[in-house]
Amino acid sequence: MATVFSKGIKPLFLAFLFTFSLVVTGWAHTMPVSEIDLNGISPAATLGSIKQVYGEPLTKESLVNGNVRSIRYQYGPLLEITGSTALDSGLGEDELLVSGFRCKANNFYTPRGFKVDQPISKVISLFGAGEKFTSRDTNGQETSSYLYIFPNDRADILIFYTDMAGFITEIAYRNNLSGNGR
Repeated sequence: MATVFSKGIKPLFLAFLFTFSLVVTGWAHTMPVSEIDLNGISPAATLGSIKQVYGEPLTKESLVNGNVRSIRYQYGPLLEITGSTALDSGLGEDELLVSGFRCKANNFYTPRGFKVDQPISKVISLFGAGEKFTSRDTNGQETSSYLYIFPNDRADILIFYTDMAGFITEIAYRNNLSGNGR
């Protein structure tokens, strides 16, 4: 005879444990949120301040996804910066806070000096491994990504992508709320 635990509660309990283990391992690091900064490109920067430092982007793309409005700046193939806000915020383009970036250039550094072309072991030795995922790129080569999830009100995530040899190939940031909090 099946019990209530085996019929309904057990699957829910197992799902909870699985989800909890994913969340806890992504937060199992000591990296401070201040490390989400590449030469001044950070969640505290606006697109206006980015343009003052780096000039006008080569291309600009406006996006709307649900109730979020985003503008993506492309500074060539190695640097992309996105600013986002709530669709009804009334904020102008220059006022949008950075909500994401992707950097493949090796001349952009985090505050602790991490950059593309360095071994990920330097990051891990200082802050722990975060959450590691392994996949294959378009050429079938194995790659890894190390996610550092920050339990703050913006749901910030800093990601280090690596090649087979364990060298950083890209540093990316995103937040999952993108409403600018204003």
